[in-house]
Amino acid sequence: MKIKTSTITFWFNKQSDIKQYSEKFNKALESHFFPFNVFGIPATVDLLYPRMTTVSRSNHSNIEFSLINLRLNTIFDSNYESDLDSCINYLKDRALLIYRTLNDCGIDIVYSAIFMVLDEKCDSPEKSIIKKFFNNGDYKNVDEVGIRLSNTIDDKYYKILNINNNKSVKFKKIVDSNTSKEIVLPLLSLDEAEEIEDYLMTSVEVNDKLIYNRDHKHVTNETDFVEMLEHIKKEIANELERF
Repeated sequence: MKIKTSTITFWFNKQSDIKQYSEKFNKALESHFFPFNVFGIPATVDLLYPRMTTVSRSNHSNIEFSLINLRLNTIFDSNYESDLDSCINYLKDRALLIYRTLNDCGIDIVYSAIFMVLDEKCDSPEKSIIKKFFNNGDYKNVDEVGIRLSNTIDDKYYKILNINNNKSVKFKKIVDSNTSKEIVLPLLSLDEAEEIEDYLMTSVEVNDKLIYNRDHKHVTNETDFVEMLEHIKKEIANELERF
């Protein structure tokens, strides 16, 4: 399997105006990211809608900064997708810069989540999952399968594992500009697909909302965040070997 994407989310209490932090973030992240784009969006718009965004100088990551969270989204290329250490080091370097800058801005992080996705192109991924997890013959003809497992780590963190089969479908449609015909995704038939590929997909999330659920005054500290990175590294290593 290959490591494809990750999302690290820092959650915090509602901020009245995050634009005031743009200069501090631009300076702190200038070695990795372009200056933030700041959008004048009314406070009445969905709190999760980003008010500031930026992309990395390598174009592999972007940051979305809303009134209640900040998300670091990353797509790993062929130089990283098979190297777990490099992926984790890449995330740790940038995520800690973001964490420390949020703290410098006086923004307490109430909890954090680290989410990573792996996949592998293969024939009949649903059969691989059934064979691995089910012994009951009733499931031998399953076409789609999804498994979600959640447990706790060290009585501090939640770990959430999802395993499922997935299809990557490529359509090539030519639309006459002189007609009013629209392309409506739910109405596209697979017999019109130019290419269909089957994938086995796994995602892992580690977060510290368990502590927050027990104490609403909880604030993620840097030591715990680094520990979460180590835990997800261990979990991803397990998933890389599972199939």
